[in-house]
Amino acid sequence: MITLITGTPGSGKTVWIFSELVRLFFASVSPVHSLLIFLKLIKAPKKQLVERDVYVHGIPDLDFGVSYTTVYCRSPLCDVCQSEADIVIPEPLFNKNGEYANWREVEAAEAKRDSIRYVEDWPEWATVGALIIIDEVQRIWRPRSAGSTVPPEISALETHRHKGIDFWLISQSPSLLDMNIRRLVGRHIHLVSSWRGRTQHEWAECKQSTSSTSDAISRPYVMKKSVFTKFKSSSLHTKLEKRPPLAIYVIAICLVVLAWIGHSIYKRHATPDLPVESLPVDSSKPQSQPLPNNLNTTVEGAIPVKHSSVPAGAFDFTPRVKSRAETAPAYDGMLKIQSVPFPETCSAWTTETEKHCSLSNRSAYAV
Repeated sequence: MITLITGTPGSGKTVWIFSELVRLFFASVSPVHSLLIFLKLIKAPKKQLVERDVYVHGIPDLDFGVSYTTVYCRSPLCDVCQSEADIVIPEPLFNKNGEYANWREVEAAEAKRDSIRYVEDWPEWATVGALIIIDEVQRIWRPRSAGSTVPPEISALETHRHKGIDFWLISQSPSLLDMNIRRLVGRHIHLVSSWRGRTQHEWAECKQSTSSTSDAISRPYVMKKSVFTKFKSSSLHTKLEKRPPLAIYVIAICLVVLAWIGHSIYKRHATPDLPVESLPVDSSKPQSQPLPNNLNTTVEGAIPVKHSSVPAGAFDFTPRVKSRAETAPAYDGMLKIQSVPFPETCSAWTTETEKHCSLSNRSAYAV
């Protein structure tokens, strides 16, 4: 199967390759056991569990506990291969006696050149069940123009499963890869690094647009710093700092404000009502005087006094007259006498028992 691993520089593609190699060759069937080995919480088995040939291109000094064969490419874009695979065969030198003087150096250089395996020739040297890892694959198999001849090594990928060969191809984006290879991909891993951390998205085919991840199987992806000593993917590892978007700060401030408002409302409604204390009586103000015994208390409009059952210290708002709310005892202190009836005219008249005069309020006054 062809597995494509994509992601921007620094997203952790090479670390993913290393962890998968450890899981494949040393870990048991349990994913938890594989994770513990990867995090170095337990030691990996000293004996290799899987026997298969591994060929690696573009990852110098890879050390995952299994011997592998380094392969090269003929692409002029690959600076690693151009510097390491450029083997110069020395010219034969003969001494004055006509003897081949530097034949050992020539044979060693020719043997080294013949032992080099190129990615473009993989159908010739790949063994049954081999695992071929190609980093920066876009430097070797770049997109071709429509109608151009398909290279033989790409055509051979159509039947790579006949020998049980697996390819792990690493690139920044699927669009940088040959279209024929994209159509043969059986597993696509895309790694994303953001301010929230790293995320791994997986598809069962090559995803042309990796920006849409709604149909992907997504999971968090964590890299361990100790892994960086097991390979050399760059001359210097730098930390990528990503700031959270402004919307995160706005949402955080809104949540704090809403929490404060909610607490204030809850505190206001949760506080019990305190009992109302009776108003103090001002002794400097004149108090109402008792009515004289001879005053006619049955005059029309007089309000009978009722004894309230309201506890002491509380206001009684029950009106004495049902249709007159102002007759409640609670308003007694507000109802003050503004005028006093006095004899206005004395047009006296005599009844059988008493003599009466007319007052200013048109009531009768006995004399």
